[in-house]
Amino acid sequence: INITGRRMVDEDTLTALSEQNFINLLCNILDKAFNRVSPTRLTVEPSTSTYYQTRLKLIQLLRSTNPSATSEAIHQLKEFNELPNNLQLVYEKFIKEYKFDIERYHLYQSSQHMEESYLKDFDWNIRIAMVDENYSKCRLPLLNLKLQLLEQNKPKNIYLELDETELNRLITEMENIEQDHEKFMQRLVNLGLKPKFQGARKKFICTSTGISVDVIIEGEVLGPIVFPNPEKYRQHIDDMNVISLPKLIDLKLASYQRLPTDRRKDCGDVIELIKSRNLNRSFSDLLDPSVRNEFEQLILSLEKDNQKRSIDDE
Repeated sequence: INITGRRMVDEDTLTALSEQNFINLLCNILDKAFNRVSPTRLTVEPSTSTYYQTRLKLIQLLRSTNPSATSEAIHQLKEFNELPNNLQLVYEKFIKEYKFDIERYHLYQSSQHMEESYLKDFDWNIRIAMVDENYSKCRLPLLNLKLQLLEQNKPKNIYLELDETELNRLITEMENIEQDHEKFMQRLVNLGLKPKFQGARKKFICTSTGISVDVIIEGEVLGPIVFPNPEKYRQHIDDMNVISLPKLIDLKLASYQRLPTDRRKDCGDVIELIKSRNLNRSFSDLLDPSVRNEFEQLILSLEKDNQKRSIDDE
């Protein structure tokens, strides 16, 4: 296979990534999504901007991949064609080996936006596989499942092809999710929270204060920023655990960049943090690369305002 195209990232990232580390990083994304710990796989700590960019690209690759699609359809994916040629071959093998995990990952990602994505309808049919690359699946019934979602009033379809074992796994996963959700809801009730409206899964109200509480799950995406593990990005202030300042500014600016008009207060919050904490341009080194320029522009604007204010005072 000789497919060329623009590289996903620069020559020092995916091109320099070994095939084994490429697989390990893909596995790491799946493991973190399902809260699995696998000692046999490499866990790469997010210590550099290169890591973040590579990881984000691979997340997009997994999201765009339908593991039940034909090889020709996979080759049409923009994200696939942006891989180095040797990793394209590796990824095709990875899709076959981790087919169920990737399908489950798609369902997991869809579930992260229950307030924005709704299951409008679904359709299914059963076929008998007469020919298949996997000989063990020949002459076995396969379920073709089509999920019709509405995401911000736009239709979105997800296609799954499941054999009997995979279907039973999916049913078991859905039953486990329902049980875990019931336990989670009971814990929130014990803490004095109630659903904001009937059927709400992530929006709650404190019964004693009336304050709204939104639940955000690790791994959700806000523009180019991934919501982090609270254990890794927290500070202890006044007997409370709060998000670290760099990560708070990351999320505020990412929210503002995504919806500049509706979320302009987030930009204002960052400006107030800059003023109250006397932050300067060097602080941008602690931020995600996707928001550094926005932060530096705010610093520059504040410096110009201070210069004008000094001239007026004179």
